Amino acid sequence: MALTCISQTRAGTLYRGQSSTEIKSGRLLTMKSFRAALIIGTLGVSCTFAVSSDFRCLRDHPLNVDIPQFSASNLSVLEALLKLGQENKLCFGIETGSGILEARVSTDLRNSSAGAAISAILPNAYRFKVVESNGVIEIRLGTTPVDDVLSTSIPIFQVPKAPMQAVSNALRMQLASTLDPRIHGFAGEYASGDLKDLVGPFSETAKSARQLLNSLTASSTVGASWVALSVSRAHPDRIPWNLWRVIEYDRPVSQYIPLLQSLLGQ
Repeated sequence: MALTCISQTRAGTLYRGQSSTEIKSGRLLTMKSFRAALIIGTLGVSCTFAVSSDFRCLRDHPLNVDIPQFSASNLSVLEALLKLGQENKLCFGIETGSGILEARVSTDLRNSSAGAAISAILPNAYRFKVVESNGVIEIRLGTTPVDDVLSTSIPIFQVPKAPMQAVSNALRMQLASTLDPRIHGFAGEYASGDLKDLVGPFSETAKSARQLLNSLTASSTVGASWVALSVSRAHPDRIPWNLWRVIEYDRPVSQYIPLLQSLLGQ
């Protein structure tokens, strides 16, 4: 691992009624029926460690990956899972409710499998569904609603190669407009993440938001997981904008915990 300096950016989003677009200098993202121009200005620069550019998550039967040694001492369940992923090249897709993964856990495992390690970390008070999908280990509550937001089918998702967080933001906007066609534009800002972590291009039709998130994270050059709030799409106006966060393994996962606590506390 090496030290790298990563800029944090402010991104405003401007929409015009066009059917296609391209990225110029990594700034423009294709959406189904409009042009999304990411207007970016630097907010500041922070220096963190970064993994090598070939640190991709293991995609062949990740639940069977050997874990020679793993320890967690008084970490939240969520941080322990992300630590397990970062240390062993595992991509997770974690869907949970508010407060469920805040319980503290301590464990010291030897010669385990990824599946057994996950079982040792997850709290016994809840029933979880753990499955492999496109190289990503999905962890969901057994009580995930049938009409959960991430099951929403995205008619068209087409973006050129771009930084991970920019593509994640494009998916967030496409999902919002799919759920509520009355939406014509967005404004806001997001952290740029590792600008060298380029993913794509993607050209997908009729894929769920969950499937697309899996494709994004599995494509990360530094390794990544995504964490989302499990909510129903029955009331689109009540769905939080920041429904998920893609966690890139470019820094200690502990640095993401305050952001995730804010996300899951909505």
